[in-house]
Amino acid sequence: MKRIYIILAVACMTLAMASCSDSKNKKFNPTERKSSMTDAQRDDAINELKMSLSAKIDSLLFTHGVKLSVLPPAPDGNDITESLAERIATKLVQITAANGIGGLNNAPNFALGARLSQTARTATGSAPQKMMVKYDVTYEVINVPTGDVYATATDEIVGVGASFEEANVNAVQEMKDSPKLQKMLQTGSERIIDWYNNNLQTLKSQVEAAAGKKDYVYALALVESVPEQAKAAFQYASQQQPKLLEAMNRQQAAETLSAMQAAIAKANDTFDPAVAACLQMVPADSPEYKEAKSAYDAYVKKVETKQAEIAKKAAEDEAYARKQAEIERQMQHEKELVEIEAEKMKSKYEARASVAAMEKSMRDNQKGFWGKLGDRIIGAIDNATDDAEWND
Repeated sequence: MKRIYIILAVACMTLAMASCSDSKNKKFNPTERKSSMTDAQRDDAINELKMSLSAKIDSLLFTHGVKLSVLPPAPDGNDITESLAERIATKLVQITAANGIGGLNNAPNFALGARLSQTARTATGSAPQKMMVKYDVTYEVINVPTGDVYATATDEIVGVGASFEEANVNAVQEMKDSPKLQKMLQTGSERIIDWYNNNLQTLKSQVEAAAGKKDYVYALALVESVPEQAKAAFQYASQQQPKLLEAMNRQQAAETLSAMQAAIAKANDTFDPAVAACLQMVPADSPEYKEAKSAYDAYVKKVETKQAEIAKKAAEDEAYARKQAEIERQMQHEKELVEIEAEKMKSKYEARASVAAMEKSMRDNQKGFWGKLGDRIIGAIDNATDDAEWND
């Protein structure tokens, strides 16, 4: 399954906060984290984590509840590097997924932000010498257009390593879901639902303005981020969604065709649901459809030929038998896999439009920490999950 490309952007007000109330009573006694895993176990842990996060994200693609984009702190060129910010982004995705909150950064009006304030950066006195960092983390649920903060929570994280870079990575590993964050997200979700209940006309104006500019992708992102709990707004969004999706697919047909051709080249003669998902997103009456259908038919024939060869050898060769069994498992879920891939593509398009809208909010709403971030964007976070010790 292809990984998700997650684009992150948001705006909000500064809110000075104290660290966790119980942190004053804690004594710091840094120790080096050592893995008990073998290399094979480490690889298995990475794969298990990726599959777990991917499954959660797949389930969030179809949620009708509250949706949030996510935003880690801006890189500062020193401790908070781009790579570390991407790890933080992954942590935020995990936290929202664990709480059943959807949105793959295609929810332009609301977001979960995290900012880190370094409170300690020193070398330990032990031998061999280790580096230690300590941060206060402030989580905030934010109304992007207004900059209003709907809910907050704070925590303290500590990391130790052979270098400050390693110490920072180990500190970020301590960012986890907790009752405190669950309560914050529940409060934020309730206030988001209240916003939709009280601002239907604002939502309509946003959607109509975007559609009037032929920005169908952004308009679609707006309606698909409306939670089902906000009944009047959700009814309006449900009415608008089909025609906006059709308009978006028509507008993106050329790009979708290119994505399909790239997927076919990569898949060669193996089954990839992304290929069928691309065809599904190209309108049948669009200029691109004839070429897309021709390429798809040729690809399917190639795949079927290869599968027939594998099936023929499966009875005599154990490796081919295992491959045949895997193909059959995939094909049993082909429809679901294709639908998920189509949703992923749509979410990627929507996220681009959401980013543009959020950046504008940042420029127009110069309030506090997030408002100063300008074009603070993170792209793909695929590699951010390649941390074998997250579950160690």
